[in-house]
Amino acid sequence: MADELQYYGDPSSDSGLTIVARVYDNTGTIVGSDVSCTEVGSLAIYQGDMPTASAGTYAVRFFDGTILKGQGIIHWSGSAEITLETLNDFDPASDTVANVTLVATVTTNTDMRGTDNALLASSYTAPTTPPTAAEIYTEFTTGSNEDAFKADVSGLATQSSINALNDFDPVADTVARVTLVDTTTANTDMRGTDGANTVAPDNAGIAAIPTNPLLTTDTRLNNLDATISSRSSHDDPDLSSLATSTAVAAVQTEVDKIIKYHNNQTRFFASDGTTETTQANAYSMKVYDDDDTTVLKTISFQNASGTGVTLGNATRYV
Repeated sequence: MADELQYYGDPSSDSGLTIVARVYDNTGTIVGSDVSCTEVGSLAIYQGDMPTASAGTYAVRFFDGTILKGQGIIHWSGSAEITLETLNDFDPASDTVANVTLVATVTTNTDMRGTDNALLASSYTAPTTPPTAAEIYTEFTTGSNEDAFKADVSGLATQSSINALNDFDPVADTVARVTLVDTTTANTDMRGTDGANTVAPDNAGIAAIPTNPLLTTDTRLNNLDATISSRSSHDDPDLSSLATSTAVAAVQTEVDKIIKYHNNQTRFFASDGTTETTQANAYSMKVYDDDDTTVLKTISFQNASGTGVTLGNATRYV
């Protein structure tokens, strides 16, 4: 790398300057540091070396102090400047062109026919004259030759087997599982089920049954009153095992609690028991009374060892 950076100034005014070059990549970042350029004689031509850089295109600016004197582009191969002379280095007589498979002249392959081991003309025997239609017919019909070409129909149904399939008599044959028919014979002695009583009670017995049994005007009540009054003792039921009103009230209280546990407000709390949190991060939950202030029940979440954990990791609650 030598003297790739060159600034050509005005010989009448730019000789004797202190010129530095700065090289920039395509992002505008300076490559390396400032390059001091040396004047060629007193010709106002300044030259400097390209700093170390990878292959690419770079911009070059030339400064005299803070004054921009000129700028340009340099195409860099990574080790030298790329010029038209260096690009035109292809030798058509000896250099290989990648992926070029079609050429102007080829050497004829005299023994190929499209594939290896193809049939050569020297080994080909022309066929004889093909047979005529008459010759083909004679070959098929001579002797028993035609039997060899007949289709095997042994598995096909015969006419008699086909006729035997259509043997249903709609007048006399029974149709399985048919229970709804067009006409039925009325059954005159049925009472709703098989074996029903068809003798007693008869119509007269049915008519004698009171239409309003044991009304206050029924004389049979007098006999009933007399029978009850004549008994010296009564079989009163044993009520000792029935729950007292106090016990019933206690049960009702518990039922009311269960209903509140189900319907009232529930809140989830962190491990300190006072900070509300999301369900997934909760260590306990509290069920509140109707006033949303009084805690009816606190339920804590635990793992199998009885240690308090979040709801998502709990296997039990207490």
